[in-house]
Amino acid sequence: MAKDFLVSLAFVLLFSGCALLAAPGVEEAGSLAGVAVPGASGVLGTESTVAVNRSWIRANNVQANYSEAELINLQKAQRNAERSRAATVGMLESLAKSDDDPEIADLAIWVKQGGDPQYALGAALARDKTDASRAAAVRILENISQRKNDPEIYELAQWVREGGNEQFALNYALTHESRR
Repeated sequence: MAKDFLVSLAFVLLFSGCALLAAPGVEEAGSLAGVAVPGASGVLGTESTVAVNRSWIRANNVQANYSEAELINLQKAQRNAERSRAATVGMLESLAKSDDDPEIADLAIWVKQGGDPQYALGAALARDKTDASRAAAVRILENISQRKNDPEIYELAQWVREGGNEQFALNYALTHESRR
């Protein structure tokens, strides 16, 4: 008989879900479940905070590694720039001595004091190219003067040597030569 009672009780409980809530012991269990849920969420909240903190730590470590690598690259670039500056100063000083050119020596001083090495080297090479062009024009004018025995063309060659416009002088000499 007890067996039949338990089966029928289970049957009633199964099909009428609210019957359990009417029992006094079950109400206490439900209220205890309500108390236990905030504690469980507190544990979950602590675990998520720890996870967030760990991700921040990883992000900070990555940022620190990146900053360190960037610093190393900047230091390498600065050392390369200093070597380039020293090499440029050496070349400019050597060129100034070989050409006995005070303007190129001034460029070397300017680079030593922080001037742009590439600009200074370009200016010195352009000046050297201009000087070479001027020297060629002087040689051509002196050759014309000797061939034609013309002192006027020789004076023109000296004028170019002192800084006169070599294009003007060559054009004049060729025009003057064709008239004779």
